[in-house]
Amino acid sequence: MRLRRLLYRLGHRLLHLGRQRGLLSAIRTLVLRRRHIASALRAYPAEHKVTFTLYELQKTALHETDVTKVLVALEFLHRCTHSPARIAVFPGAWNPPTVAHAEIARAASRWADEILWVIPRAFPHKTFEGATLEARCAMLTDLAKSHAHSAATSEGGLYGDIADEARAHFGPHTEIALVCGRDAAERLASWTYPDPDYLHRMMSRYRLLVAARLGDYLPPERYRDRIVTLEMASSFDLISSTEVRRRIAEHGAWEPLVPESIHQHVRAAYR
Repeated sequence: MRLRRLLYRLGHRLLHLGRQRGLLSAIRTLVLRRRHIASALRAYPAEHKVTFTLYELQKTALHETDVTKVLVALEFLHRCTHSPARIAVFPGAWNPPTVAHAEIARAASRWADEILWVIPRAFPHKTFEGATLEARCAMLTDLAKSHAHSAATSEGGLYGDIADEARAHFGPHTEIALVCGRDAAERLASWTYPDPDYLHRMMSRYRLLVAARLGDYLPPERYRDRIVTLEMASSFDLISSTEVRRRIAEHGAWEPLVPESIHQHVRAAYR
C-alpha cells in the first residue's frame, strides 16, 4: 500500500511537471522509464505527441499504463501572415534585440514572405542571464508587431530543431530558411553535434540566409549552393547585444542601438 501511494504521487507529480515545463525531462527526474517520444506531425502540425509509461501497483502485480500527452512545440507570440510561400526563421538569444538584428531581418524579407523571430525556451549551451525569458518574449512580440513580422518560442535550441518545428507548423509546401550573421554561421559549421550527420541534414533541408558581420561568410564548399548572402544597407559591425548591455551597465547611451519599439522593455529588463 505504501509503494502504491508513492507511485501514485510520482505519477501525478510527473503529469504536473509535464504541463508546467512543456517537456519530459521530469521523467528522468522521477526515475520513471520513458517508453516512447515521437512527433505526431501528421496528426496536427506544431504539436508533439508524447507517450510514456507509468507503473501502478495493483494487489501484487505491477501494471503498466500508457499515458499520452500532446505538447506544443512552436508557440507563437505574434502572427502576421497565415499562408507564406517562403518563411525566414530568425533564431537568437535576443538579450536584447538590436537595430543590427532588425536590419538583418529587413534584408531577409527580400527573400521571404514572412520573418519569424524565434527564441528557444531553453538554450543548448547557456542559461538565461540578464533579461528573463518572459522579458525577451515581450521584446520580440512588440518588435514583430512594429515590423509586421511574427515571433514565437521553440522547444528545441539548435537551429535545425527550430527549423523542424517551423516545418511541422507550416507544412511541406512552405520553403523555410534560417537567418543568421556570419559569426553564427561559422559556429553552426563548427558546432559539435551529438549526431555527426546533423549539419548535413539541416543544410539539405533548409537554406541559410547569412548577413556579413565583421567580414563575409565563406561557407564550406559542399554547402555553397545552400547559402544566400543578405545585402545590408550599411555596416552594423559595432552594434551587438553585448555592447547594449555594457552601455546600460555603464549608464551610457544604449538607445540608438535598440529598436525604439522595445525601449520600454529594455529599460525594465536591465535596470
